[in-house]
Amino acid sequence: SRRKYVHIMSVGRVGMFNFFTEADCEKFIAMHTTKVPELLERGLLEITWVRASPESVLMFVIFETKEKGDLLFKEMSEWREQYDFKITDTIVFDGDVIQQLRKQ
Repeated sequence: SRRKYVHIMSVGRVGMFNFFTEADCEKFIAMHTTKVPELLERGLLEITWVRASPESVLMFVIFETKEKGDLLFKEMSEWREQYDFKITDTIVFDGDVIQQLRKQ
C-alpha cells in the first residue's frame, strides 16, 4: 500500500501595535504576557515581544498551522477589544515559515 505524507507548515506572523500612550502600551504588554502562555497548548509555538518605541510593540509569532493561527489571532483580537486597549494603528504580516535558525 502507498502511504501519503502530508506536511503541515507552520505560519509566522509579525504584528506592530501602536498605542496612544506609553501607559496603554505598558498595560497591553503586561496583560498580554500573562494571557498568552495558555495559548501554547492550543497551537501557539513561539512568541517574541520587542519594544519598538515607548508607544509601540512588535510581536513575532509562530503558529502550528494557518487555521490555528487564524483562530487564536481572532480570539486575541476580541480580547484586545474587551479590554479596550487604545490602539492607533495595527500592521500584521503573515506567511509560511520556511526555515528557522536558533542558537541552542
